Amino acid sequence: MILLVLFPPGPIIDTPPLVLGAANDIAISPSEIEATARRHKTQAEFFPNMAHDMMLEASWQAVTDRILD
Repeated sequence: MILLVLFPPGPIIDTPPLVLGAANDIAISPSEIEATARRHKTQAEFFPNMAHDMMLEASWQAVTDRILD
């Protein structure tokens, strides 16, 4: 049996999302991050010398500063 749940449409959001990537990420490739950005009609931004868990890196504050900017 398949249960299909339909949600009413939400508001239209025209603000592009922020797509961030880590230059040394081995879990998600740069091409996948770029594809995500293209899908949402925005540009991906990459942080050098960081891996997948950017929030655990020594320079994590650069990421949070970008998010808050």
